[in-house]
Amino acid sequence: MNRKYKSIPYHHRDIIYGVQARLIYPSERKRWDALIRQHHYLGPKAMVGKTLRYVAVFKD
Repeated sequence: MNRKYKSIPYHHRDIIYGVQARLIYPSERKRWDALIRQHHYLGPKAMVGKTLRYVAVFKD
């Protein structure tokens, strides 16, 4: 299986390298839940078991 991967254009690299994922802070939980309800394609499903909630931030 030969897949050809394209390199990231230079003008996009600054944006991509500026994005980081981190765990949410306890104070962000209500906003995180609201954003998931509003924007996630599966909607507000109950999470089963131990879960980690992440947020992507740009140059934080």
